[in-house]
Amino acid sequence: MLINEPYATFIKKFDKLNGAIANEKIHLRISPDKKNGDEGLNKGFSLDSCYTKRFDLDFRYISLIDDERTRNEKFCILHTISYKYDDIYCEDMMTYTIDDIKKRNGYFYISSDVKECEVDCHINGHNVVSVDFFVCCEKDKAREVSLQLISQDIALFARSF
Repeated sequence: MLINEPYATFIKKFDKLNGAIANEKIHLRISPDKKNGDEGLNKGFSLDSCYTKRFDLDFRYISLIDDERTRNEKFCILHTISYKYDDIYCEDMMTYTIDDIKKRNGYFYISSDVKECEVDCHINGHNVVSVDFFVCCEKDKAREVSLQLISQDIALFARSF
């Protein structure tokens, strides 16, 4: 399964970080295969140009000071999947979609390696929907947790609106 996209590209980018992942970013773009005129299922995501032309997946890896007194460090992944919709008539559907995701905050299971997980969604003024995951885990589990977040993204948007 990890030879399929977008996993294979993510792994290549992650492995280039050589373990120094704190304060690093990874960006993946899922868009139609223009060579084959492909719309529809691409890299696990359904791309219907009526609703979106691409998905962007961003990962930021950060270390936070959890407790000032003890200087305990907490490692977190900030993951965002975003997409732009063009048709103003789709706004109600997009609002319903993010409202449904927000209702499920606290029900997302990513991995037993995850210590904390919060999910938020919003639409900005440029018709861009963002689903944000704030996930805390051990630094050495970041690769596996990130791959599971990609699986979560695919599952969230399997219905293709």
